[in-house]
Amino acid sequence: MRGSKDAKRMNCQWPHKPRACPWRACVVLMLNLHTCVRGVDVIHFAWQAFASQTTNGTVSSSGRALGEDDYSSSAVDTVYSTAYAFAAQKKDGTVVTWGAPHSGGDSSSLQERLSSVEAIYSTNYAFAAKKTGGTIVTWGSRKEGGDSSAVAEHLTSVDMVYSTHHAFAAKKTDGTVLTWGHSEYGGDSSSVAEQLFSVDIVYSAHYAFAAKKLNGDVVTWGYQMGGGDSSAAFAAVKTDGSVVTWGSEVGGGDSSLVAEQLTSVVEIYSTLPAFAARKTDGTVVTWGDGDAGGNSSSVAHQLTSVKAVYSSWYAFAALKNDGTVVTWGAEDYGGDSSSVASSLSSVEAITSTCCAFAAKKADGTVVTWGGISDLAYSGGDSSSVAERLTFVDVIYSATYAFAARKKDGTVVTWGSPAWGGDSSSVAELLSSVDTISSTKYAFAAKKADGSVITWGDSARGGDSDSVAASLLPVRTADSTSSSSTAEIGSTGTTWDDSRNSGHPASQVEPEVPDRHNGTEVWHSAKPSGDATFGGFIILFLLIAALLCTLFRLFVYRRWSRYRMAREGPARDVMIQLMSTAGE
Repeated sequence: MRGSKDAKRMNCQWPHKPRACPWRACVVLMLNLHTCVRGVDVIHFAWQAFASQTTNGTVSSSGRALGEDDYSSSAVDTVYSTAYAFAAQKKDGTVVTWGAPHSGGDSSSLQERLSSVEAIYSTNYAFAAKKTGGTIVTWGSRKEGGDSSAVAEHLTSVDMVYSTHHAFAAKKTDGTVLTWGHSEYGGDSSSVAEQLFSVDIVYSAHYAFAAKKLNGDVVTWGYQMGGGDSSAAFAAVKTDGSVVTWGSEVGGGDSSLVAEQLTSVVEIYSTLPAFAARKTDGTVVTWGDGDAGGNSSSVAHQLTSVKAVYSSWYAFAALKNDGTVVTWGAEDYGGDSSSVASSLSSVEAITSTCCAFAAKKADGTVVTWGGISDLAYSGGDSSSVAERLTFVDVIYSATYAFAARKKDGTVVTWGSPAWGGDSSSVAELLSSVDTISSTKYAFAAKKADGSVITWGDSARGGDSDSVAASLLPVRTADSTSSSSTAEIGSTGTTWDDSRNSGHPASQVEPEVPDRHNGTEVWHSAKPSGDATFGGFIILFLLIAALLCTLFRLFVYRRWSRYRMAREGPARDVMIQLMSTAGE
C-alpha cells in the first residue's frame, strides 16, 4: 500500500486500530461509514448488524454474527424420554412434553408447577422433575410413578431420583429414601423402610431397587427378590474387586460357577438375563442365561485386552484395545458378527438396538450386524445408507432403529422405517444437530440453536407439532435479528438468519420482533417500505459524519498539538507511522 491515496482505492477496509486519542475510534468509525455508503440503494439493519444493497446489485454486511449465547433461556437444554413420550427441559427451567399422554406426553395440568426444573427422570410410563430446592413434580401413568401424592409432603430436599421400569426412588440429602409407583416393582419399600437411612447410592434393575448404605450394607426391595420366575437379578462390585450376586438364578443372580474368576473386576455389563464382568487385566467373565450371553466359552480365548463391553437384548459385543470386536450370545441379536468380521477393525465405539449392533470406526464409517429375521427391521442392515455413513461422530438408537449424527451436524437414519429408521420427512431440517434422544419408537434431535426436530412413531413421540411453537428458541433483545427490522428503499431484498451473516437471501420475507419484557419473539412479516423513516436514518448518518469531521478538523488537531508538546514527539511518530505505512 502506498500511503493514503492507495488506501482510498481499497474497498472500504477497516482502518488501523487507533491509539492515544480516545475520540478517534468514533471519528474513524463514522468517517468509514460515510465513505462506505456511497452508491447504496437499500440498507437493512438488525440489532448490532447492518446489510446494504448497492445500486449495482452487490451486497455487503457488517456487525455481530449470531452465536449460541444469543438465544434466551427459553431454548431447549435437554430432552428426556419415557417409552412413548418426550420431555424437553428448557434453559429457563420450564418443561415441554409430547407423545403418548399415558406415558407422560401430556403435562398441561401442571404447567404452573413445572418451573425452576433442574433435572428430569423417568420410568417407562411417567416422568419426575426435580426442581431447585429439591422438590419433585410427577406426571404420566399414575400407577407407574406419575402419581406421587402418597409421599408428596415428604418429597423435599431430594438429592437424586432413581427408577425401575415402573417405579421411582428418591434419595434425600439426609440419606433417607422415598418410593412411589408400581408397588410390586419397587414402588413400595414399606417392608424395608426402617433400614433406608444413611443411604449412599441407589441401584435399579428392571423391576427392583438396591440401596447401598454408607457402611456398605445393601438393602433391596421390588419384585420377587428371592428369585422365582422373575428375571430380576443384581450383581454388585465390591471395593476389593470381588462380585456379589443375588436374585433370579436364571437371570444371573447365581454366579457360583464363576465365583473364583470374579476378582479384580472393574465394571459389569448385562443383557436382559445375563452378566459380563470386565477385569483389570482386560479379560471378561460371563454368567447367567447361556443363550443370551451368559456363556462366552466359544470366544473366551479372544476376550483379552478388552476395554469396553456393549449389549443388545440377548448378545454381547466386546471392544478390544486394538479396535477389533468379539461377539457372543444369540445370533439373531448380534451375537454372530462373522459376516462383517473383516470390517471390524479400528472401531472406536459401539451402539445397539434391541437386536443389532452398529460400530463406529476411527475413519467415521459404520459397520452393522445382527437383527431378527429381517435385518433392516432392527438396524442390522445399513446398506441403503452406506454411502452417507461417512464422517460419523456419534450413533444413537431406539428399539428398532439407529440415528447417526455426522460431524457436520446432519443425521443419517436406518432400521424400521415406521419406528425412527426413516427421517426423510424432516431431512432438510436435520442440520446443526447437537444431540439426539429417543423413546422406544421415535427420535428427537436437539439442534445447536435449541430447537427440536422429531420423527418416528407419531403417537409415541415422533410428532411434536402440537408443541412446535414451544420448542422454538426465543432470541434475546441484544442479539442480531434474523432479518432487517427497517428498510430504506423498497427492493424487497432481506437477510436470512444472521447465523449465515454476510450471505443474501433474495426475496425472503423478513422477520419482525414482538418485544415483551426484554425478549423478542420472531414472526414473519413483509417489509414496511417506510421511505420517510429510511430518509431520516440516512440524514442522521450524514449529520453524524459531518459533526465528526468538524470535530477532527478543529478539536482533535488542536488536542494533538497539545499532547505532542506535552509528551514529546515519540508517540506522535508512532501514529504517523501507522497512517503512512509502506512509504
